Amino acid sequence: MALIKCPECSNEVSDKATSCPKCGHPLQAAAPQSPATTPLTGTAQRRTGYDPKNLSAGYIIFFLAIGILAIIVLAIKNSSSSSDSSSVPSPTVPAPPPSQVSDAPLANIPWSEADAIYNLKSKNTDLQKDEAWKRYKGKKVRWTGTVSSVSDSFGSLNLQVKMNPDTFTSDLLITLKDSQKSRALSLTKGDSVTFTGILDRWGSLLPITLREGEISP
Repeated sequence: MALIKCPECSNEVSDKATSCPKCGHPLQAAAPQSPATTPLTGTAQRRTGYDPKNLSAGYIIFFLAIGILAIIVLAIKNSSSSSDSSSVPSPTVPAPPPSQVSDAPLANIPWSEADAIYNLKSKNTDLQKDEAWKRYKGKKVRWTGTVSSVSDSFGSLNLQVKMNPDTFTSDLLITLKDSQKSRALSLTKGDSVTFTGILDRWGSLLPITLREGEISP
């Protein structure tokens, strides 16, 4: 408790008193302001960390961050939707029935023409060979060569044929139809064989492959 002087009689009075006990002069002590209504000075703002300007800027930054995040999420969803739609496979044209392949007309392609492009002595690049094969792929040919090997591997009946006498193993690998097994069984290594087949893949180190092969009687 502190003592103050009465402004009327200079008597020392408690600062809690409402009037001077000596002369009765009223003492109007200033009521302290409520902390809730007392504005903060610059020093108090720095001490407490409260600044209305900083609080407003914080709200703006927060809402900007929310907006940017929403834009990113929408962009990811749109990208996923685009990739899903682009990944839908396009309808493919069904392959012709085997009967149509078997009934394909014979192409007038002599072995010497293909051999000139795809033998090991050819100076054509792989790119040139790929481009040339577009003229041959899917064409049906009838050629005659020498039996190099006949095998049944993984349910596939294969006939390997040597077309050039100096070939070490075989020049052609023909996948025969299942109906050709009896004829394939009658062949021995070194036999002359005439066959038909559909040109499938080219090869230089590996033999040229044919499918839907049939052995001529």
